[in-house]
Amino acid sequence: MKKLLLLVLCCLSSLTIVAQNYSLKINESKYLSLPDPPYNGYTTHATWNCDRPEITFTESDEVGAIIYINSYFEGTATISCLYSFTYYGADDNLHPGHDYAYYYISCKGTTATISDTNIELNPGDTYRLSYTLASSSCGKPAAEWSSSDEYVAKVDQNGKVTAVSSGTALITCNPIVAPKVFCNVRVLSIPPAGISMSANLISVVEGKSKNLSVVFTPQGASSKITWTSSDTSIATVSSAGKVTGVSPGSTTVMATTANGLSATCQVNVISAPTAVNLPSSEDIMLGYGKRLIPELTPENSETTYQWSSSDTSVATVSADGMVTGKSVGTADITVKTDNGKSAVCRVTVNEAPKNLYRRNLDSKIVRIISLISRTKSQY
Repeated sequence: MKKLLLLVLCCLSSLTIVAQNYSLKINESKYLSLPDPPYNGYTTHATWNCDRPEITFTESDEVGAIIYINSYFEGTATISCLYSFTYYGADDNLHPGHDYAYYYISCKGTTATISDTNIELNPGDTYRLSYTLASSSCGKPAAEWSSSDEYVAKVDQNGKVTAVSSGTALITCNPIVAPKVFCNVRVLSIPPAGISMSANLISVVEGKSKNLSVVFTPQGASSKITWTSSDTSIATVSSAGKVTGVSPGSTTVMATTANGLSATCQVNVISAPTAVNLPSSEDIMLGYGKRLIPELTPENSETTYQWSSSDTSVATVSADGMVTGKSVGTADITVKTDNGKSAVCRVTVNEAPKNLYRRNLDSKIVRIISLISRTKSQY
């Protein structure tokens, strides 16, 4: 008989408990009580889950959970809890067990109506959308507005739509307490009467890229642009106006609208640095600074620099090559180009002569007095 009772208890320890349904309004809280475990046991751990992001847990433990609805949703949300417990069996020993509890939540919302479901705008135009609720019993929180394509039309959090360029976009209004409502926006195309390039002349290092853009007249005009390079062996240009240097030389990049207007930019492709040079050595006084200026080969090349010091306790170097003496000693300052060319300058930091700070301060005072005197003479 004892074995049979133990078998019955083990089977009962995996019961599934389904709680009653709840229907809540937006921001309404509800305490979900976890059922007492069977056989006068006690709960040791509980894991709570919800299948909808519109429901938030504010508290959850092995006793129960507090939930609230942060936004409207349709249908039914399921909250589940897997809880573990310990109980005394018929053999007077402790035994582990677990169960599932389920809670079904629906949302008591209202319905919303948007002021316009279809609008047409010209580029640059603005239009204010609004919404109304069928019932105010749920309150009227600030709605969330969004656009499916901000390159066509943008919308702010007050429902103000701004047409950007020709095309279509779907504006969504989420009233929080009701299902989302929508407005289709069609931005009309204005053919350009004129076109100009963002630059008439640019230089590009071979292997590097720069972006070109165009400006249309009148304001709000738009058009598909066809980009071409007169010599792709020197520079290429992408469909978005990205110019890439191929080899040293000059070429012309042209932008052409769908209605035949065009603008051009001369592109000079220059060689990448083959070498970079710094003075072999420099002396700096303790507490003072000196800027190192790299020289490129060829001289008309372009690059960005990375600076480093072999001993920052002796000398530091900034991103613009300014070296500052920190303590007496020597340090190697290295500059490196973006294509890996480098040069080194040995910097020696020496003690500053006595009274140098005082002499510099006196000189500054003299200059300030002179400036004040000249300023007074003007009035």
